[in-house]
Amino acid sequence: MKKHLKTLVFAAATAAVLSCGMNALAVSDVHATLFTSPVFVEGRRVYCRNPQDKRVEYLSYNGTTYIPIRTAGEWMGKNVAWDEDSKTITLSGINEKIYHDTIVDRAVDDDTFLKMSDNGVTVRLRDDIKVVVDGKEQTFQNAKGETVYPINFNNMNYLPVRNIGELSGMTVKYMPQSSPQLHEAIYLRTALTDSQIADGTAYVETLKKSTSYQTLLAQNKAPKALQKVYGLDGSTEDNIFNLMHREYPDLNDLKELATLASQTMQLWIDTPKPDCPVLDYYYDVMQTRAKEAKDACDAVLQAIADGKDVETCRTLMIQDSFKTGHTSAASMCAEAEVALNYMEDVLLENY
Repeated sequence: MKKHLKTLVFAAATAAVLSCGMNALAVSDVHATLFTSPVFVEGRRVYCRNPQDKRVEYLSYNGTTYIPIRTAGEWMGKNVAWDEDSKTITLSGINEKIYHDTIVDRAVDDDTFLKMSDNGVTVRLRDDIKVVVDGKEQTFQNAKGETVYPINFNNMNYLPVRNIGELSGMTVKYMPQSSPQLHEAIYLRTALTDSQIADGTAYVETLKKSTSYQTLLAQNKAPKALQKVYGLDGSTEDNIFNLMHREYPDLNDLKELATLASQTMQLWIDTPKPDCPVLDYYYDVMQTRAKEAKDACDAVLQAIADGKDVETCRTLMIQDSFKTGHTSAASMCAEAEVALNYMEDVLLENY
């Protein structure tokens, strides 16, 4: 019988051929759950998309997390092909790697998603499928060394995340939930040297310390507005950005805080990023937010210099408005800080 080969190229509208193979016999139908916790690849949180560019979830079966073969091909920079006669998935070629870090609409409606989240889903275990990467047949194992197989769900074949990451030359780390504040997550990234991790950690700590009241106090740079709230020991809070949201009645207090925040954002902008690739994505985000935040703080200072009243200056500092689209200087500084916190999270693999 002549083989019938269907080849997927991700940009093509015919990408739906990845769903083929669903009619083949399977070992059994088994119960799986959705894995909705974060998955980070090369420092960014990423999502799976189907051929219709809708979001689909990661799956978890028997302790192994799975991704659609479309996503596997994107992460590896490979074309994906399916051979019906031999039941073979082939990943080959050299393409630009794709990581979807923006959220799009789900492939299912909200009610269906909630039912799937609560009750799990039925998937088909496929030990009859072969996976060939660049001409070499692959066998997959979980963290315990046990053999795992592809699964099929909603007309799409799925492969284990751990093995796809390893085939891509990345380290793969699963972090279980260790406290209410630290949720489970999966991290995949190109291996870092000890020096890169040390330099990245020092960089993040330097920027985070620049927002610390204790650091400012030790450097004799703590503004009077902070001392009024903290007292001398700074025990109530230890982040200057938190204080920007307070409704200070005095223009001098607003000026001190806006000046300090502007200087802090300039420090973040000017401090060179070390050679630590996992920081790159959120570093770019942080830089953009820091520049916006500095401009917003400078706008507060300009309003004060122009003799604007306290309420106008306070509005620029702390009040957001969905109606007018105004984002306050305080909120912009907070957004820059969120990006910095993500840099720390992905570096330390601590979500």
